[in-house]
Amino acid sequence: MSAGQGRNGPWAADLAAAAAILLLSVTLCWPGLSSMGRLVLGSPYEDLALELLAWFEFGFRELRSGNLAFWNPHIFSGLPFFATFESGLLYPPNWLHLLLPVGWALNILLCLHLFLAGGLTYAWCRRSGQDPFPAATAGVVFMLSSPYYLGIYGGLVTHLWVMTWIPAVFLCLDSWISERKISWLLAGMAVSALQCLGGNPQLVYYTALGAGLYLLLRLPGEKTPVKLVLGGAAVFGGGLALAAVQLLPGAAAVSESSRSAGLSLAQAGGFSLPPENILTLTTPFIFGDMRGFPYFGRCHLFGSSLFIGVSGLLLSLCGALGFPDRRRRIAGAMACAAVLLALGSHLKPLYWLLYHLVPGFGAVRGTQKFLILASLFLAWLAGQGLQDLLRAPGDGRTASSKDIHARLALGALASGALAAAAGFWAWASGPLGSAGAVWTWLLKLIEGSGECLLAPLALIRHPVFVEQSLANASARLGGTAALLTAAGLLLWLGRGSRRFAAALGLLAVLELFFFCRAVAVVMDAKPAYPAAWMEAVRAGPADARVLHAPTGSPNIAMRTGLSDVLGYCPLPLKRYVDFLSWTQGLRPDEVFVFPRIRRVDRVFELLRLGSVFSANKPLEVQNVPSPMSRLHLLREWKLATSPAEALELMSAPGFDPRTTVILESVPDPAPAPPGSPLGWARLTRSGTDSLEIEAALPAPAILLVTDSYAKDWRCRFLEPGPQSACAVLPADSTLRAVPLAAGRHRLVLEYRPAAFVPGLAVTLAALMAWLAAWVLVLRRRS
Repeated sequence: MSAGQGRNGPWAADLAAAAAILLLSVTLCWPGLSSMGRLVLGSPYEDLALELLAWFEFGFRELRSGNLAFWNPHIFSGLPFFATFESGLLYPPNWLHLLLPVGWALNILLCLHLFLAGGLTYAWCRRSGQDPFPAATAGVVFMLSSPYYLGIYGGLVTHLWVMTWIPAVFLCLDSWISERKISWLLAGMAVSALQCLGGNPQLVYYTALGAGLYLLLRLPGEKTPVKLVLGGAAVFGGGLALAAVQLLPGAAAVSESSRSAGLSLAQAGGFSLPPENILTLTTPFIFGDMRGFPYFGRCHLFGSSLFIGVSGLLLSLCGALGFPDRRRRIAGAMACAAVLLALGSHLKPLYWLLYHLVPGFGAVRGTQKFLILASLFLAWLAGQGLQDLLRAPGDGRTASSKDIHARLALGALASGALAAAAGFWAWASGPLGSAGAVWTWLLKLIEGSGECLLAPLALIRHPVFVEQSLANASARLGGTAALLTAAGLLLWLGRGSRRFAAALGLLAVLELFFFCRAVAVVMDAKPAYPAAWMEAVRAGPADARVLHAPTGSPNIAMRTGLSDVLGYCPLPLKRYVDFLSWTQGLRPDEVFVFPRIRRVDRVFELLRLGSVFSANKPLEVQNVPSPMSRLHLLREWKLATSPAEALELMSAPGFDPRTTVILESVPDPAPAPPGSPLGWARLTRSGTDSLEIEAALPAPAILLVTDSYAKDWRCRFLEPGPQSACAVLPADSTLRAVPLAAGRHRLVLEYRPAAFVPGLAVTLAALMAWLAAWVLVLRRRS
C-alpha cells in the first residue's frame, strides 16, 4: 500500500505534503515576512535593489492611481515602461502590489512562488506515479536547488516568476500525452501565458525549446505523433496569443532598444556555464559563498551553480539507473542536454550550430539559464530514485536494482574518500605546494576569461587571497566528503530497509534546507535618500535632472520622484545609449547596454543635468551650471540622415545646442530665418505618458523637448490653431522636436505603444476562444 492510500485516503497524504512544502517555504522566507515589509528578501547588491524594487513601486503606484504607465520619465531621460517585459504589470500575482507596500508584497510573492515551485513539481511527480513522500522530496529538491533558490539572493524575481511555472508546463504536456484531453491543452495555455507575463521572455523561450525536445523524445511509440506535436504547439501558441497584449509592445520596444541590432556570436555566448563550475554540483561554495567569502568564480554564483544537494544527486542517479524505464531515460537525456546547452559557448562547435541554425537562439545571452531545466529533471529522477528505494521487496524490487544501488553506494563512498583526500591535499600542500600550483593555474584561468566579477579583480592574484581561497576550497571539500559518506552509507543500508531509505530522502531535504539558510539575506525595502542630495535638488532648477553615479540603487530616482540621466534597465533606448557613448568618447554600437559616465561636459546641458551625486564616503555633490529647460524654442537647424550622422554634426567645433538643433527630416512648417523673435512655450500639465503645452510664436520655430525620443510619441492639438497637424521628430539624435507655425498653440504630446491596441485585440480574442473552449469541455463532461 502506498503512503497516499492509507486509512485517511490519498488526499490526506497529499495535503500533508503540501503543508510540509508550505511550512518549509514560510520558514525560509520568515526573515522577510516577519519584518512587516521593512525588509525584503534578496541581496542589496543585485537586481532587486538595483532595478526591480523601484520598477514595481513605480508601476503599481501609477496603476493604483488609475494610470497604466506606458512611459517611465524618471531614468535614462525617459524610456518605455509597460512594454519592457520586467514591468510585470499584467502578471496576476503581481497585483498584490496594488494592496500592499512593495516590501510586504514581494516577500509574500517570493514565499508564494517558492511554495508553487515545490507544489507544482510535487503534482507533476504524483502524476507520474510517485508516492507522496518521494514526490514531496522531488518538489523540495527543485525549489531549493541552486538554479531556483539562489534567484532570491540574486534578486531575479522575474526569473523566479517564470521558472515557477515550468513544472506545470511538463505536467500539462505529460497529461496531454497520456490522456489526450483538450482540458490539459487549455491548462497548458494558461500556464504558458503566465510565463509570458512573468517578465523574462528568455526563460519562456528556453522552456519552449526544452518542451519541444521533450516531445520529440516522447514521440517514438506514440500512435498519433502528429496530434501530440500539434497539441504541444497549441500550448505555447495559445499562451503567446493570451499574452499578446504584453508581447507585441515588448517586441516593438526591443526593436528600439540597445539590443535591436542583435548579438554577435561572442556577445550571445556571454554568461555561459563555466566548465569548472560543474564542481558546484557537489560543492556549491568551492569558489566562495557570497557572504563569508566573496565569490570569485566566473559570472555569478546564483546563475552558475547546479547544486541540488549531494543526497539529491545520489537519488537522481538511483532514479536514472535503477530500472531500464523509458521515462527515466528521457528524463536523464533531458538533464544531460540541459547541462550541455548551459555550457553554451564553452562547447564552441555545438554553440556555433545553435547560434546559426536555431531561430532566436543567438538573440539572447546567458545559456546558463538552461540549468533550471536540468535541476527540474534531476529532481524528478530524485523522486523516482527514492520511490525505488521505498518499494517493498516484492513490489518490483529486483536483484539487479539492488546491485545498481549497491554500486552507487560504493561509488558515493569512494567519491567521499576522494573529496576528503583532495581537501587534505589542498590543506597540507598549501599555496606554495603542488595543490597551490594547480589552484593558482585555475585562478589565472578564471581571471583571464574576463568573466570574473570580483572587485577589485586584481585581488584574485594576491598571495593572501590565493591562500585563503585554497583554504576555503579545502574546507568545502571536507564538507562534501562528509555528505557523500553519509549519503552513501544510507543508500547502502536503504537497499534492504525502508527506514534508512526514508532517512536518505530526509537528508536530501535537510541538506538543501541548511544550504538555503546559508545564503539567505535581507535588505531594506526602501533605502533612505541622503538629505544632502535632496537639498541640492531643491536648490537647483525645478525640471533639472540628476546623475546618481555610482550608487547601490541606480533607479532611486523612480522612488523619489526625480529624473535621472542614467539608471538601470535591460532595454534602454538605442538612440540614448549611443548618445551617452558619444559623450564618453566611444563609438555608437560599441557599448552593449549602457556606458559608465566618467566625464560630464557641456553637452549634458541638453539632458538638463543639474547635479551629479556620488555615494562615495563622504557623499559628494557636484553642481552642473546652466542646464537647458525642458521646452526650448529654436530657429536654426541642420539635416542629418541618421542618428550617427547627427552625433557627427554635434561634434563639429562651435556647435551650440541652445541655438541649433539637428533633425533627421525636413521640418514642416520650416522655421523662420534666424534673428526673428522666438515667442514662448510653457508646460501646463505633465504625466508619465503625456505633456500638455501652450505656446505663442510670432514666427515659425522648432520646439525642442529635452526628453528621450521614441517612435510612438505622437502630437495632437487640443484646439483649432494655425496648423492642422503636428509631428514629433527625433532631434539631436536622442531628443524630441515639434515644428510649429506662427500663432498660439495648445498641444499634447502622448506616448502610446502602437502595438498595444492590436496586442489587446489578440489577447481578448484568444481569451474569449479559450473560455469558450472550456465551456464546451465542461458541457461534454456533464
